[in-house]
Amino acid sequence: MAGDHTLSISIRRCERIVEWGAVFLVVFSPLAFGAVETWAWVTLVGVCFLVAGAERYRRYLLARLPLPAGYPPPRACRPAAEYIFLGFGILFLLGPLVQLIPLPISLISAVSPRTARYWLLTGRATSGSWTVFSLYPSRTAGELVKLAAYGAIFVTLRGYRPSSGDRMAFAGRLLTAIVATGFFASVIGILQKYSWQGMIYWVRPIRFGRPFGPFVNRNHFAGYIIMVIPLALGLLLSRGPRPSGGTFRDRLARSDPRSLLLAFIALVMASALLLSYSRSGILAGFLGFIYLVGISRRFRLIDRRQALVIFVTSLVLMALTLSYFGTAELFGRFKRIGGRGEEVEYRGDIWRDTVRIYRDFPVLGIGLGGFERFYPYYKSFDRRKPFTHAENDYLQTAAELGTWGLVSLGGFLLVFFGAVAAWKPGRTGPSRRPGGWPVSGRGLVAGCSAGALGLLLQSALNFNFSIPANALLLAVLLALAAGRIFPGR
Repeated sequence: MAGDHTLSISIRRCERIVEWGAVFLVVFSPLAFGAVETWAWVTLVGVCFLVAGAERYRRYLLARLPLPAGYPPPRACRPAAEYIFLGFGILFLLGPLVQLIPLPISLISAVSPRTARYWLLTGRATSGSWTVFSLYPSRTAGELVKLAAYGAIFVTLRGYRPSSGDRMAFAGRLLTAIVATGFFASVIGILQKYSWQGMIYWVRPIRFGRPFGPFVNRNHFAGYIIMVIPLALGLLLSRGPRPSGGTFRDRLARSDPRSLLLAFIALVMASALLLSYSRSGILAGFLGFIYLVGISRRFRLIDRRQALVIFVTSLVLMALTLSYFGTAELFGRFKRIGGRGEEVEYRGDIWRDTVRIYRDFPVLGIGLGGFERFYPYYKSFDRRKPFTHAENDYLQTAAELGTWGLVSLGGFLLVFFGAVAAWKPGRTGPSRRPGGWPVSGRGLVAGCSAGALGLLLQSALNFNFSIPANALLLAVLLALAAGRIFPGR
């Protein structure tokens, strides 16, 4: 019995590491300038592996104890869709690893003739030597470490269930931390916009970019916040039906004040999205909102009348926000789409050049993280400014990971959203354990899938996968939703 008590203490310590580590990641990564600087992403990667290690050790300890009451035993079998979903994810993670495996140049020539030709022409390989598929192995190795960290946190959060058995209580606390961080970043962004002195947080000088909030690029802030807004709305929808009967004043008095606070937080974050003037972010956020309303109707979180009221009210609030802060600059940016003198003018050229790279390296690409170094060889227009990304995450994935990466990523996402559409939620209500806003399974899946979809849509016009804060939050949202749709242990 004394041994069991010691094991229980160790298990609880591991759970604290997992839960507080996850909270640290979702708070630290966006506030640390999106975790794009070396010190920030190294910290992020380290904590990801610490959390994953603590969870694996906790699983080992749990196997030595009788399962606590309410803790479900492992399932004898899993749905086929779950195996396909995880298989695509593993396949995607293996892509950069395959790119770093030394192979005979003859084999590389058979799979990717252009890769072999590159190595031979640069004198870095001979006809009898061994080399790798990645044209820039050091960069691929660095990006692989980040990708492995995102995968580790995905696997950890997807299967995590505390010894208390209340997974939704932990999900509520984590979503509360994400929403609170998004609200803080939004307030900082709005204040900085109207008191801008060339410094993020008023202390960190910035020499380039178009910053908003803690992010150097306003498009990356938009990508982050369009994931957070649906989470706030998912928490709000999890509060259940509003009080009925009596006057409006009586219903307001009986309402949970936390619902009003959540609505206010969502409004502030939506205002920050509009004030970021990110065209791709605003369009993707709007489409994600439409999806959220539709999937909430599908999950019976709201009825048809409520869906219409929510949609119309949101449009009215958006119009009032724009009328208060001014619409000239925002509408001017939309009118200048395709205009001369803007970076958007060159996106079509960049995309065509990136497609040429994919055609020349169709199987395994040029190597994860190699676009910045390799793109100048394919640049077809005259502009001195270097382009570090393809301004389209999917085209860049095709160029860097080839058909392997494109098919595995596409399959992973298609199976996920197909499972969301086919999911039949139960009628269980939100967890009422303390420590965060209560969230229901339906609200969790609706909010997480809507947030993920918003970022994925914006990534067709920008690069979010290369921003650690956004990539990490995407992995967290997919993990929380998948853990509900495909409940493992």
